[in-house]
Amino acid sequence: MFDEAIDFLFHFQIKKFRVLPSVFSFNFLINRLVMCNEVYMALGVYSEIKRLGLCPNHHTYAIIIKGLCKKGDDLIHASRVFDEMVEAGVTPNSYCYAAFIEGLCNNRMSDLGYEVLQERRKSNAPIEAYAYAAVIRGFCNEMKLDKAESVFFDMEWQGLVPDFHVYSLLIREYCKIGDLQKAEVLYDDMISKGIKTNCVIASCILHCMSGLGMDSRVVDRFKELKHSGVFLDGVAYNIVFDSLCKLGKVDDAVGMLEELKSMRIDLDIKHYTTFINGYCLQEIVMLVRRSSF
Repeated sequence: MFDEAIDFLFHFQIKKFRVLPSVFSFNFLINRLVMCNEVYMALGVYSEIKRLGLCPNHHTYAIIIKGLCKKGDDLIHASRVFDEMVEAGVTPNSYCYAAFIEGLCNNRMSDLGYEVLQERRKSNAPIEAYAYAAVIRGFCNEMKLDKAESVFFDMEWQGLVPDFHVYSLLIREYCKIGDLQKAEVLYDDMISKGIKTNCVIASCILHCMSGLGMDSRVVDRFKELKHSGVFLDGVAYNIVFDSLCKLGKVDDAVGMLEELKSMRIDLDIKHYTTFINGYCLQEIVMLVRRSSF
């Protein structure tokens, strides 16, 4: 109900009650507008803030930068917001730079985003781990994994600790292209730093192993993960079911169904398809063996 919110803020509070809301109220409104892709409306509220003589703060400018970048065709305008900040006597903070860098990367301009990051770092501007994560995500989306990996190492060199999201980005992308070795090196590095994994990353690695025909390793890794206490969802179970069926161990897979029931995970069409394929494969193997005698 954005129209009502804007009307309340400007008509009732300002015109009727002559109460000037704080910049935090405007920030909340602008942020919600940007999140819901109402960028033009957000820019209108931003203009009204300046007309009323209110001083935008760091968060106001960062939200506007994020909104302009979201449009895609206003990246130059977004860069000019930094000039507005200087004129207003507001020093850009790490959130502002991260919003701009992320905007560039989201518009498939990750090379430029990384250049901006490096320039800001050289000038001792505040740069946090989130900006590096945005660049890594951008390079991953552009399938430039070598560059994403370089940013990852650069991040560590700067003394910033990659979090779970950074590791998961790279692990998932390496799994997609079947580079299990790099995926597992990153996974082990993540675990060694005390960063907990989850069922999504576990499933990615299991799926990669399965795609490479490493069904025995899928079963072994699944057991290791379960023993370590990692929660494994229906997706992970379906991957190990498929590997067991390919190994001719359909009965073992069926025997694990009670585990799913105990976790209140319902079977879906993918699980049923896996078992049907498993039984069909088992029947084909039996027919081949009979015909060989």
